[in-house]
Amino acid sequence: MRILCGQSTMVVLSTGSGKSLCYQLPAYMYAYRSRSLCLVISPLVSLMQDQVVMDLPACLKGACIHNNMTPDQRSKVIESAISGDLHFLLLSPEMLVGGSIFGDNGKFPPISFVCIDEVHCLSEWSHHFRPSYLMVCKTLRERFGVSVMLGLTATANKSTIRSVCQNFNIPEHSVVMNAPVPTNLMITVSRDEDKDEMLIQLLKGRNFSGCSSIIVYCTRREETERVATIIRTPRRSKPTQTRKKKSTKALGLSLAWSAECYHAGMTPAHRKRVQKQFMAGKLRVIVATVAFGMGLDKRDIRGVIHYNFPRTIESYVQEIGRAGRDGGISYCHLFLDPTGSDLRELKRHIHARSLDRITIKKFVLRVFQQCSCLESDGADDVIKVLRRCFGHERALSIEELVNKLDVKEEGLSTLLCYLELHDCRYLRSDQPTYNTCVIRFYSSVNILLDVVKKCPVLGMLLTKRPDLLSSAMTSRIIEFDVIQLADDVGVPSYVIKRQLRDLQFINDHNGCRRSGIIVEFSNLCYRYRCRGDFSDDEIDGIVDFLFERVDGQERTEMYLLYKFYDMLKSASYKTCYSCGDEDGVDEERIDSLRLKLQHHMENSSEHVISREKLLETSSELATPQELSSLRSDIRNFINTYMHDHMLTGRCIARIFHGIDSPCFPTQVWSKVRRYWRCSLHIDFNIIRVTATQELINWRR
Repeated sequence: MRILCGQSTMVVLSTGSGKSLCYQLPAYMYAYRSRSLCLVISPLVSLMQDQVVMDLPACLKGACIHNNMTPDQRSKVIESAISGDLHFLLLSPEMLVGGSIFGDNGKFPPISFVCIDEVHCLSEWSHHFRPSYLMVCKTLRERFGVSVMLGLTATANKSTIRSVCQNFNIPEHSVVMNAPVPTNLMITVSRDEDKDEMLIQLLKGRNFSGCSSIIVYCTRREETERVATIIRTPRRSKPTQTRKKKSTKALGLSLAWSAECYHAGMTPAHRKRVQKQFMAGKLRVIVATVAFGMGLDKRDIRGVIHYNFPRTIESYVQEIGRAGRDGGISYCHLFLDPTGSDLRELKRHIHARSLDRITIKKFVLRVFQQCSCLESDGADDVIKVLRRCFGHERALSIEELVNKLDVKEEGLSTLLCYLELHDCRYLRSDQPTYNTCVIRFYSSVNILLDVVKKCPVLGMLLTKRPDLLSSAMTSRIIEFDVIQLADDVGVPSYVIKRQLRDLQFINDHNGCRRSGIIVEFSNLCYRYRCRGDFSDDEIDGIVDFLFERVDGQERTEMYLLYKFYDMLKSASYKTCYSCGDEDGVDEERIDSLRLKLQHHMENSSEHVISREKLLETSSELATPQELSSLRSDIRNFINTYMHDHMLTGRCIARIFHGIDSPCFPTQVWSKVRRYWRCSLHIDFNIIRVTATQELINWRR
């Protein structure tokens, strides 16, 4: 009703609760009343395809557009939307922001409302935070004038809900949600040392042997293949604990179940075939990475097993929510590694996104390039500076910035989002663009005069840059930065690009033909608009703001990871034999764990604790002997690689923990076995601080 009344809404419902109907019914009713179209933004192609190919009512028409489609396929969908044959259209965030399909907005029916699926990606407090989603909200409001939005998700705690509500401009009390952890799920945890053998015993046990469909979640692709092979392979049962067992027929059976793996490294056809078999009930066990199951509409999944430790509490709640959608009793088991190796693996992912203050400062200085829009009036040592800068169009080469700062593109995009979301609105970002223009002349150089007449700004550039004019006369090539030219002449870059593209054609009484000029654009860049007159103190303030956000995010994720681990450990059994197969289900322990999970989902998670407190909770503190050995390894590493690489304490800590980065890729550095992943038993920040000290000593 809120959507039909024109009010933006967020819906948090567990998997299988009918979230799709929340946009399908309003989309149909809006289109029935007036010719309109509902846009649905979805993060994954597989989710879009599932929403379209599932059994929709005959009266409801939907389609999707994504990058994997051919131009002809896209054209057919666009024609259907323009003709009014569709009630809803599914798009990826990139497709919407790019705006290529909306080249002529006048032909499209009006947008009734927009539904954003997996809306938790909007929240910077979410583990799944995606900067592209922030651009979606801005694009919908500013380019399409959309005022009504519907956000759908199955996983969101209080912090995420608050963040999404701020983006939607809606009060928190308008959020529709149900209990995040269904009561029909029997949740158990065990700390088995031999997980492979115990997984087989669990599947053969009373609880899981009768399950018609089971999902086994693994963290890594190669793990899914290995575990699927173990389940498929007939094996003789090992001697088990010497306790009296009930004569259950299922316990005497050898494990002869069909099992297949599912991960992003498989071909689309292979993944589709495996999923189809699982949906049809021909495949009993599927061993998959966490991507499997998003949007999966199978109501009789009776078992979910986590072979590895989940990334977050939210992920875990969402994944176990795929079992028992029909309300029937279902079983969820998690293997908690007693050695803590799974915990260390997840900590590596958190540290991979962290940044040093010096790196952030280099980034800020590159973003906010100084301009000359200053007017000074002063005497002696007192200078009065009047702010005259109203903003400049800027561009930063993504590839160059990634390699210079050793930061992945996703991390850079997140920093830009933080700057745009700040109350001061430090910058206004736009869609990335190709900034370098190369003009080639394949006919007489005399055509240059016609070029200057047709594109006056290019004539201004050649006048200011004699070197470019010389290059045009000799090698018949002109190469320059479009956005720098746009800023110099005060003309928007998109206008200049349109003029440059038009140079390739001649329109006269003979019609349209090639002009003998080729115009090419390259070098993908971030494009944004910002002021260029920030003082040194203001720059330091921006650096402080970004560092606090990044560092605080790292500490928050680390705190929540420890909290989740302790929560599961307190509810765990020593082995899966004690989880209810023989002695009955311990409902009190299950209820306690369910309440803890529910309490987390219903409360804020914006806990930022000090690094000292984190070190106290860490089990990876170094002994004096280990610290001495670590210092020796770091010195040897510095002496070996310092002359060929730009080393920092953080990059050394990443290598010692086996963390990939743009300048130190896994494919190369994993071969350096002496140092790669050599200190996983020592806390990352202890290695970082120690390596920084050794680098300072080395430079002295």
